[in-house]
Amino acid sequence: MYAGTLGFRSILCILVSFVCLGALDAQVFHYPLNGTTNDTTDTPPPREFGTGPNFGPGVSGLVGDQGLLLNDDFGFDITNGPATHDDFTLSCWMRIDVPQDVCCGGSAYWMGTALFQGEVGGVVADSGLSIAGGSGTLAAFGIGDPGVADTTILGTTELDDGRWHLVTATREIDGGVSNLNIYLDGQLEASGTSPYVGPSNANSVWEVGLGQTRGLAGNMDDVRVYGVALSQGEIEELFEEQVPLVRHYPLDGAVEDAVTGETAAVSGTGAPVYTQGVMPGDTDQAFQLDNDYGIDVPNEAPNDFTLSCWVRMDGAQFA
Repeated sequence: MYAGTLGFRSILCILVSFVCLGALDAQVFHYPLNGTTNDTTDTPPPREFGTGPNFGPGVSGLVGDQGLLLNDDFGFDITNGPATHDDFTLSCWMRIDVPQDVCCGGSAYWMGTALFQGEVGGVVADSGLSIAGGSGTLAAFGIGDPGVADTTILGTTELDDGRWHLVTATREIDGGVSNLNIYLDGQLEASGTSPYVGPSNANSVWEVGLGQTRGLAGNMDDVRVYGVALSQGEIEELFEEQVPLVRHYPLDGAVEDAVTGETAAVSGTGAPVYTQGVMPGDTDQAFQLDNDYGIDVPNEAPNDFTLSCWVRMDGAQFA
C-alpha cells in the first residue's frame, strides 16, 4: 500500500500535444461538437437536418467534452468550396458498436452510412467518406471521375468495437493521378489511385452523419476539413491531440470513473479519505493514503497503454 497523497488526473492516457504543424494551419472547418454544430472558423452555422442534435460524451472522456449522439436521425452540411476541390482532408472521431446500414453490396463509398457523404446522382466529380463494406463496418473513401467511374478504397479494420476511432481520408493530386488514403487512428489503413485529377466539385456540400437516407448509429466528434492532403505525421498529431481515455478517476470526493460513470471497487481497510488535490481551489480533491486502502482499475488496454497519476509523499515507502 502507498502512504501519501494520490490525485489521479488521468488513467490510461497520453499527454496532449499542442504543436501545430504547418499544414494544420490549412484547416477550413472545425466542428468540436461541444453542445453545438457551430464551426470554430467563424463561418455561419451549418444547415441542420433530421431530428436533433443530441449530444453525449465526447472522445476525450473528460467532463464537459461532448460529441454527437446519433441514431440514423441527424446530420449537418459542410460546404465543399474552392479550397477543397483539389487536395483535401476529411477527418472525424467516430464510435459504433453495431454494423451500419449499407446498400447494393457496400463496395463503394456512396453505398455506406454517412461520415462525410457527398454523393451526387450519376458518375460525376463528387467525393465522400463513409462506413461501408459488405459488413457495414469498414471505412470507405472515394471520388468520382465524370462519365467514367467512381474510385473507392476500403479500410481493413472492423470498426464496430464500441471504441472511439479517428478516421481520416486524404486526396492528393500528384504525378498525373489522385492519391487516395484512409488513415485509422493516425496510421495508414488503405491507399489507391484515381485517374481523375480535376476538381471534385459536383457536391456543393458534404452531409455529415446522415446522407443518402443512411445515417450513423453511434457517435461523432471533432469533425475537421482541410484544404490540403495532410501527411501521416500531421494526422498522427491529430490523433495524439485527443487519444481517448479508457479510464479517468478525478478522485474529487468519489471513486467514480469520469469515462464510464462506473464506481471503482475499494480494496484494503476503511473508506477513502480525501484531502486537497493537486490543483489550487476548494473543489479539487485527492486520496489521503496511509498504507490502508486503494481502488481497482480494470485492465482494458492489454497491449499499448499509458498509466498516469499525480503523487505526493514525505517519507520512504514500504518495499
